[in-house]
Amino acid sequence: MRTGDHLRARGFGGFIGFDHIRRTPSSVPAEQGVYAVVAPSEFVPEFVPIGTGGHFKGIDPNVSLARLSDNWVAGAHILYFGLARAGVNTRRGLRKRLSEYAAFGEGQPVGHRGGRLIWQLRQSAELQVCWRIVREDPVSEEKALLREFYEEHGKLPFANLRF
Repeated sequence: MRTGDHLRARGFGGFIGFDHIRRTPSSVPAEQGVYAVVAPSEFVPEFVPIGTGGHFKGIDPNVSLARLSDNWVAGAHILYFGLARAGVNTRRGLRKRLSEYAAFGEGQPVGHRGGRLIWQLRQSAELQVCWRIVREDPVSEEKALLREFYEEHGKLPFANLRF
């Protein structure tokens, strides 16, 4: 599991940039599911010491350049897996979660620290987000994707800091 093509074959759709999500959040389904951040095929990362991520509750989202380099998975274009639950009132879901992720990347103090390393890539605007609706249990689905990635690469995707 290395590229967006692998995800397409597994039913992921979307493949749009964060800027598109900011402008047109309705392009993302409201249902619960899993999502991934994917780099283009010829992507070469340029890490920056201070990214664009928001300081939610005053916490600095940035990590050292050494940690960014250590987390990079050579040859893998899948950079992050996340999930979105429907929530108690079913108003959460992918649309809300990905809108929060995009807002966090613009520097807003939004509660989406997961995947924050994405915002320390100079070329974060080149990345795409894709998703798959999961009706049953998106938590189990995300864990399965992370486990499969780990088994193939020996480490988690670049911006996933834990299982």
